Amino acid sequence: VWEAPAVVHLATIFRTDGKADDAAFLLDEARRQLTAVPDEAKQLLAYQHGLALLAAGKSGEARAVFEPFASQLRGWPAGAAFSRMAGESRLAVERAK
Repeated sequence: VWEAPAVVHLATIFRTDGKADDAAFLLDEARRQLTAVPDEAKQLLAYQHGLALLAAGKSGEARAVFEPFASQLRGWPAGAAFSRMAGESRLAVERAK
């Protein structure tokens, strides 16, 4: 059984141990399987997924995770966090060119 806080905790351990690809994979799977969770859990999983993708050097994929939530949550504190990370992702994509 998947639980969002446990998945985020494990993914954070992976990411801090230099295993960002594993964290991104875990969070992607969790987001696919945990469809009947509260919106806050979906936001947490998405944010952590984007962070893992950025850490794995997958800026374009991270941007695709952050931007929909940035638009959806505009005007809310969580929206500001997603917007900031979407901007970081865009910069990383531009730097990689």
